[in-house]
Amino acid sequence: MRTTCFVSYELYPVTRGGCGALLHNLASQLLAAGDRVVFLLDVTEEVFDRFEQVERAKLPNAHNCVAYRVESVLGADIAGAAEFICWYDWRAYVLHQAALRVHALEHPDLIEFFDFYGTAFYALSEKLALGAYEGTRIAVRFHATIEAMDTVDLTNALHRDLYTLYSLERASLALADTVIVPSAGFYEESLLPLYPWLPGKESIAVPPLRKVLQREQVSPSANGILFYGRLFAIKGVDLLVDSAISWMRQYPESQAEFYFLGGDSNQPPDGAYPYAEYLIRRIPQDLRGRFHFIGHVTHEQTEALLRDVRFAVFPNRYESFCYAAHEIYAAGVPMIVSDIPGFKDFFVHERNCLQFESGSSDALVSCMARLWDDAGLRQRLSYPYPVVLEEVAQIYGESPEAKTIAPANPEAGILVLILTDSVHDAQPVSEVTARAGCDTLLLLRAASDVTEPTVVLFGSNVRCVDPSGRDVDVHAVRTRQAILVLRSSDRINPSFLSAAAAVLASRHDIAYVSSWMEQGGRPTAYALPLMLDVAPTAGRSPFTRSVMRTQSGRQLLDVFDAGMGEYAELKYLWDLTREHATGLVIPRAWVHVVAEPDQYPSPKQFSYLLNGNFSLERKKRIAQYAVATWNMSSGQDSRRRALKNMSALPTPVILVLLFLGRSIAYTYRRSRSAWQGMRRRLNSLGRGRNGPQRREEK
Repeated sequence: MRTTCFVSYELYPVTRGGCGALLHNLASQLLAAGDRVVFLLDVTEEVFDRFEQVERAKLPNAHNCVAYRVESVLGADIAGAAEFICWYDWRAYVLHQAALRVHALEHPDLIEFFDFYGTAFYALSEKLALGAYEGTRIAVRFHATIEAMDTVDLTNALHRDLYTLYSLERASLALADTVIVPSAGFYEESLLPLYPWLPGKESIAVPPLRKVLQREQVSPSANGILFYGRLFAIKGVDLLVDSAISWMRQYPESQAEFYFLGGDSNQPPDGAYPYAEYLIRRIPQDLRGRFHFIGHVTHEQTEALLRDVRFAVFPNRYESFCYAAHEIYAAGVPMIVSDIPGFKDFFVHERNCLQFESGSSDALVSCMARLWDDAGLRQRLSYPYPVVLEEVAQIYGESPEAKTIAPANPEAGILVLILTDSVHDAQPVSEVTARAGCDTLLLLRAASDVTEPTVVLFGSNVRCVDPSGRDVDVHAVRTRQAILVLRSSDRINPSFLSAAAAVLASRHDIAYVSSWMEQGGRPTAYALPLMLDVAPTAGRSPFTRSVMRTQSGRQLLDVFDAGMGEYAELKYLWDLTREHATGLVIPRAWVHVVAEPDQYPSPKQFSYLLNGNFSLERKKRIAQYAVATWNMSSGQDSRRRALKNMSALPTPVILVLLFLGRSIAYTYRRSRSAWQGMRRRLNSLGRGRNGPQRREEK
């Protein structure tokens, strides 16, 4: 008996959302086939109890279905949010924490995460780096990432947390063992243009359609035209309203009634509330009585309305599958659909639907006029054949090891470079790297007037010596399979070195391996792969302490651009990841560094870094972050005016203001760090008193 675990925020019928509907149908299919299904749900206690006490028993072979709630599984052990980049980053780690515990209890063959919010990021990172989730494949099912939806809809304004969310989504897809997609057409035409690094990971799995609407005999006087879905720009409902008005003006004798079934997104472009009001304002007064915005209704009420529906319209601008369209099609209602990739493999023009050019009101009006008048065409398009077959997708029958990549070498050799002022200062960290089997060299900072040969590396004039202090000819130094740059004050857990070496040996699509850090005695859950493209703007140390892939046998001086100074490592990482290679973060604070001040590249360095970057994808990501940063400020016009006025001040005055601002910022950061440390200690004491909570009995 195979076991599949679904990790989700949604599950029909206790929550709304297409993801939840898919999981309910999929669980029903797998349970009916004799498989075992596990749910890990990140929902409120009330929602979970309703599923556990009422809805679970309605599933086929319900005894083979078990559910866990994230908060109940973790209890007091749930990670704190303060050290993460943002809420989405933190929640991905919390889901990983819970999934690890469920894996230990249930040993599933497959764990399936959804794509939006990038929830699988930490689970995949720990699986690749540390061998977690042994015997289990981790898949990400593509419903529709937030980034993908934001390419066709005006819902979100870019901000830094949203940028991080996009990064989580991208990284989860890049690291996944398998990316589950609903159809080949959608994968090729919608998914690959946005995420071009996916080939080889995809598995086609058409969502099952278990419960369908039943349409009784159509009324001879049926004059209804149905929109079935959320009132949302991405669904194209505004296009339908505009087309309906044009059509009724051209064919006033039609007497059609338009029915809109589905919830309101409350996200119209003009800021009105709700979306239905935005649509109603578009409709001339003499036609408003023929538009009916009904909202959510029951399954039975929908079936009753279908008797009076002549045809349905799905003018969607973007979909990966669209359960609503498939339910209406299976009910025998003739349909007009847009020609988007998500419909391509299921609905064919003139065979089982009419298709129109997405976004074209004229094309939609033409289809509506034709289908309204032609009863024979409506009959021919009323479910002529099934498009969703009742078979379990291949992904749910494959062994977990089916796509495991075998390591070419047991581990990659690492060359460690330690920047230091003296051999003595570097001794603690060099002893650790040497014991870990790494080739270790010291880059000993030297005055410019020394007689020994020196080179400029990472912004310093250095001599190359071995850990005992003996001179090494830097021109003879050759790289191994990986390289790591450290400072003498750093402290490294040897487990980081061995884990990074193993990853780089086994996964040639991984360009570098980083880890969380402890900085100045404070752990920080900073995931470099999420922020690499905008790292120069973050104010963090230019030394990432990442184990970076290198071409073995290359001369060391050819690897790093001396003109970039301390940012030579970052430029190398950008070059290394230019062709869609990705990085990995190990969610352990295995690198300890002293507190470091904020640091930024010089204007020349930043300009050179950007101008020398030939990755269009990275330039797009930098542009996203720049817009996000711009959007963070409210009242941009007033700020621009203030900056313009400041430019008229004498230079000495501006310098004084900058000095005062830096002093205030430094005092604020110190105060904030002290407060956060006190709060963590108080929270720790509180958890110690309360003790861990037991998982709820089910």
